Amino acid sequence: MTEHQEKIFEKYLIGKCSPKELEELFYWFKTKEGEAFLMNAMDRDYPLFEQLVESNYSDPTHSEKHKFNLWLNVLSQVPPSKDPQNKLIKSKRVGKKSINLPFKVAAVFLCFLVAAISIYSVFFSYDQYQTGYGQKKEITLSDGSQLTLNGNSTIRFSRDWKVKGKRELWLDGEAFFNVNKVEGDLPFQVYTSDNLQIEVLGTQFNVAKRKGKTQIVLNSGSLAVNFSTLIEDYQSKKNINRQILVPGELLEFDEATRNFNHMKVIPENYSSWKEGKIVLSDTKFKDFLLMIEETYGVEIQVNNQGLWEEKFNGSIPTTNIDAIFHSLSLLIGVEIEKIDHKLYEIN
Repeated sequence: MTEHQEKIFEKYLIGKCSPKELEELFYWFKTKEGEAFLMNAMDRDYPLFEQLVESNYSDPTHSEKHKFNLWLNVLSQVPPSKDPQNKLIKSKRVGKKSINLPFKVAAVFLCFLVAAISIYSVFFSYDQYQTGYGQKKEITLSDGSQLTLNGNSTIRFSRDWKVKGKRELWLDGEAFFNVNKVEGDLPFQVYTSDNLQIEVLGTQFNVAKRKGKTQIVLNSGSLAVNFSTLIEDYQSKKNINRQILVPGELLEFDEATRNFNHMKVIPENYSSWKEGKIVLSDTKFKDFLLMIEETYGVEIQVNNQGLWEEKFNGSIPTTNIDAIFHSLSLLIGVEIEKIDHKLYEIN
């Protein structure tokens, strides 16, 4: 088992695997190496397993199925041991017989089944949409709410909103939301990868999660931004766990500095990408270029470093990446050379 696979397995045991990681782990379990790992884990944990069986299943009529379930519970509480070379260690047992082969095979099959169920629950109880570089996608949710996904972005959401009692979505990238207020005021919650949680009832807002920064801009309605307990520095300094936004406000979080910036803005400027344009309003050149790189998947080299901190105003059409750079060249009066289909140079 590689260090990478072991990390995924440990995340799986605490329920924190991504869909891609679950799929990778499941297929590894089906290899000879994966099967050997599961059998070794059973050998290692058998003393604890047997002890729990004796204390919890004194009645001999209990089925093997219950014992298998108990063993899985044991495995989930005892992470694999390592030697200094990061290799798995098989525990020694005194006075205990090895688990017989049928029991091993059945337990391994059950582990496969559990992994398969986990993957099924991730892939089939959620809907996921993804856009490529420079693409946009309109999505209508089951409650009638609408969202527009910007380029190089992913949105995932649960299908069983009524069962859970809330509408939950996970965003990586940028999206504009137009949220319906539904009967019973079912909460609408958006999560970003830097552990911010956005709560709304009925509102319009834009969320952009790009390279270490998250921007939330409220167009109408109201929303609350909850800070994860991971953001302890900010909470301890400010002694608050959430902030309320009103229309025309922006909240920005910088992962590197752990700082928040809360200010008044023109919200339409931040969602202008939906209309096929980018509106610059005292926008720093470096921030604009970072957004272009993230959204369109290009690399931009700037030879004039004095441009980085300059601020610009204007409107740039986003028909395609070449149209963007042509308009930018006219707006700021610089030469922009296309080196190849992914690389541009600004002189």
